[in-house]
Amino acid sequence: MVRRQVQFTEQELAAVQTLARERSSSFAAIVREAVDAYIQDVLRGDTAARTTDRIDAFAGKYRSGRHDISRRHDDYFADSILEGLDAE
Repeated sequence: MVRRQVQFTEQELAAVQTLARERSSSFAAIVREAVDAYIQDVLRGDTAARTTDRIDAFAGKYRSGRHDISRRHDDYFADSILEGLDAE
């Protein structure tokens, strides 16, 4: 491995330290994992802008036939969970 010096903001430092503690891992391992994930995203073309574009393309694509979803979304969500439990 090659040693490099990197500077973090106070918030970044605290976040990585917390994550390392929660995972019983080292600070360096968390940073390497994050860099590896970022590189893979870039190589696949998964940028934040592309992700947003995919979400925007999906929104409104499917129709339920219901016209009260915005008012009753909690009810519909609860019903779908109960239906899933019944199927088990």
